[in-house]
Amino acid sequence: NYKNYNKILVLDIGCGIGELSKIICDLNKKIFVDAVDFTEMIKVARSQNNNERITYIEKSAEEYLNSEKKYDIIISSSCFSAIKDIRKLKNAITNCVKMLNTDGRILMIDPFHK
Repeated sequence: NYKNYNKILVLDIGCGIGELSKIICDLNKKIFVDAVDFTEMIKVARSQNNNERITYIEKSAEEYLNSEKKYDIIISSSCFSAIKDIRKLKNAITNCVKMLNTDGRILMIDPFHK
């Protein structure tokens, strides 16, 4: 679906140490990732998974909202299930929907917890 795109903008919510962001960038030179997580994680991500097409952003999932950007793909791996406050969870998901391109996709990869 993205063959005709000059640039594919991906948001990685709860990027951790940036492993998935780096893997995604390695898939295609057109991919640019905004990777969001807490300051402690971003420090590690910058040192271990630095890439010129990854922009690391020090914010929580529920705080990050950039009305200037529209993402083609938004991914979250084990982030949303870690948000135990329902109000914060709803805010995080609502923000993602607001930042999604009209034909964009959200992929949530979350384990089931008891």
